[in-house]
Amino acid sequence: MHLHSADLFGAYSPQQIHRQSYRPHVPAAYKHQAVECFEEVCDEIEQEDPEQLAKALPQLFGTKYCEVRQAVNAAAFRRRPLRVGVVLSGGPAPGGHNVIAGLFDFLRKVHPESKLFGFMGGMDGFFNMKYKTITPEHMARFRNSGGFDMLWSGRGRVNGRKDMDKAVEVAKSLEMTGLVVVGGDGSCSNAALLANHMAEFLPSCSVVGVPKTIDGDLKNAVIESSFGFDTASKTYSELIGNLCVDVGSSKHTYHFVRVMGRSASHLVLECALQTRPNLCLVGEEIERNNTSLKEIVQEIVELIAERKKKGVNFGVLLVPEGLIEFIPEIKKLIAECNEIVKKDGAFDKEKLSDEGRGTWDFLPEVIQDQLLMEREATGYIQVAKVATERLLILLVKNQLYAEGIDQETHPEVSFMPHYFGYEGRCAMPSNFDANYCFSLGLTAGALIQNKRNGYMSLVRNLSLPTADWSAAGIPIVQLMKMYGKKGEEYPGVTKQLVDLDGPLFQVFKQARALWKYGDMYRNPGPIQFDGPVADGASYTVCIPVLEELISYDKCEESRSCFRKSQEVLSPLQLSRLRFKPEV
Repeated sequence: MHLHSADLFGAYSPQQIHRQSYRPHVPAAYKHQAVECFEEVCDEIEQEDPEQLAKALPQLFGTKYCEVRQAVNAAAFRRRPLRVGVVLSGGPAPGGHNVIAGLFDFLRKVHPESKLFGFMGGMDGFFNMKYKTITPEHMARFRNSGGFDMLWSGRGRVNGRKDMDKAVEVAKSLEMTGLVVVGGDGSCSNAALLANHMAEFLPSCSVVGVPKTIDGDLKNAVIESSFGFDTASKTYSELIGNLCVDVGSSKHTYHFVRVMGRSASHLVLECALQTRPNLCLVGEEIERNNTSLKEIVQEIVELIAERKKKGVNFGVLLVPEGLIEFIPEIKKLIAECNEIVKKDGAFDKEKLSDEGRGTWDFLPEVIQDQLLMEREATGYIQVAKVATERLLILLVKNQLYAEGIDQETHPEVSFMPHYFGYEGRCAMPSNFDANYCFSLGLTAGALIQNKRNGYMSLVRNLSLPTADWSAAGIPIVQLMKMYGKKGEEYPGVTKQLVDLDGPLFQVFKQARALWKYGDMYRNPGPIQFDGPVADGASYTVCIPVLEELISYDKCEESRSCFRKSQEVLSPLQLSRLRFKPEV
C-alpha cells in the first residue's frame, strides 16, 4: 500500500488524515464530570517589582495560584453556556490547533450550546471583530495538525487605552465570558493588560494566556515547557542528526548550524543534547564569560587544527540564532549603530567609537552589509537577520589561512553553513506537544469557567506519564517585571534565558568535553507518532544523566569512523535495528 495522496488535488496527506483521529492523553482531572479551581500556596516564583506592578496592574495584583482538580460536588456545579474567543498571536508553533481543540472540547462538555469564536489574524482580528464561529466539522480538520492556518496569526498588540476600550466593546457585543490569548512573552503581557481592563469594565469576561514559543524562553519554575518547543527541537535534531551521519560518511566537511532562538539558547542546547555535536556555543555562557568574537573564532580554529592532527577533517558545530547579541563587543557595536541611526537617520561608521570602529573593521564586508540592509520598523538593526554561521565560517577561514591551512593547500577541509528556523515552526506536533497543547486548552477553559481572570494556563509534572500531569493556573502578573528606562516603565512577562547553574546545563558541560574529539554523534531520526519511542519528551523536560549522553565505545577501524555502539544510538535507531524488511 502506498502512502501518497490518491487524489493529487486533495488537501491532506495520508499522515495528516491519520493524525486527525489521534485522541490526546490528558491529566486525570479532566476525566471527571466537572473540575474546580482550588487556591494553593506557590512559592516557586518570586515576584519581581511588586510595588510598581501593584500600581500598573491593580486589578490583578494579589490574585492567587490555583490548581484544577475534580469538583467537590459535580452534581451541584452550575453548567451554563460559555462564549469564548481565542487569538493566535506571534509566530506559529506546533500544537496551536490542539490548544483550540482542547478549549473547544471543554466548552462543549460544559454545555452543548457553548460558542468558541476564532479571531482571524491575531490581536488585530480581535480588535476589528473578524472572526469565525468554530464548529465540530471545522475543528475536526485541524486536530493534531501543525501551523496556525486555522485562524492565521498576527503580531498586533495592545497600544494604549483606545485598544483596551475596543476590546471591551468587542467582548460586550459577542457576550463573551472569556478570551484566550495564545502567545509568547509579549502576547501574554498584552493578555495581562486586557485582563486588568476587563476586571474593571467587563468583569464577566475572563482573559487567560497560554504559553507559546518554540524558543523556550517562557520556561520557569512553573512553566516547565512552552508549547511547540518539543516538536521544533526534534525537527531540528533530525536534520542535525542527518548531518552527523553525513560527516561520518564523507569525512571532509565541517557543518556550521545556526538554530532558531533569538533571545535564548534553549533550542540549540536541546538539539546538542539530542545529537552530540563537536561544539555547541551557548549565548548566555558567552555573555557571562565575556568571551570576545576573536576568542570564539580561536576556539573553533584550535578545534579544527587539533582534529586535523588526529587525521579527522570533519565536524558539526551548533550556534544559537541570537549568539551575536551575547558577544560583548558586538552588543556595544549594535548599540552604537542604533544610536547613530536613531539620532541621524542613517548609519555613518565614522561616528563609531574607536572600539566600535575596531569591531566593525574586524567583521567581513558581507556581514557589514547584512547589518545595514534590513531594519526593524523602529529603524534599528535586525540582528536575527545576521547569518552568524556564515560570519564564523568566514572568520575561521581567514584565521586558518593565516596559520597556513586553507582549501587550496588542504582541500580535505571544507565548510558548509545551515540555518534551521522556519522548518520547525509549523511541523506536525509530536505526541508530547499534541497531548500538552490539548491539556493547556482544557485548562484555559477550566480557568474561564471558574472566572479566573488574568491567569496563565499551566500543565505541570511533564516528566511523568500524562495521567499524572497536573493542571493549574498562575496569575500572569506573578510572571512579570517592569521594563524600560526611568519614567517610561511598562510591565512585561519575563523572558527566561538558559540557567547556567541549573542541572541541564551542568550535565551538558560535562558531556561536551567528551564530544569535542570523541565523535559521539547521535541521529535521533524523524518524529514518531506510533511505536515504542513515540511519547518521549525532550531532555529539557526529562533531564538526563551523563551516562545517557556519552559513549565509551572504541572504534576498531580508525579514529575517524562513525560510532555504531548501543550507547551512541538513539532510541529510534535501536528500534529500527529490529525491523525485518519484507522481501
